[in-house]
Amino acid sequence: MLVLPLGGFCQFNQQIQVDVVYLASEELEGRATGTPSEGRASEYIASRMKAIGLRPGASGGWFQAFRVPA
Repeated sequence: MLVLPLGGFCQFNQQIQVDVVYLASEELEGRATGTPSEGRASEYIASRMKAIGLRPGASGGWFQAFRVPA
């Protein structure tokens, strides 16, 4: 659980807005699976999770491979 001091809540809220605006931006071109923009979005999300102090999962990394049915 992420616990923030009351003063840090506004800054955290502003960062969430920045994150959502970037992830929804035209720059990421919809983030379709397997595209370069999807890769940029996933790297951004991993960097944000690391920045707020989260740790990678059981695999030891931020990413997990999976198949997408065609």
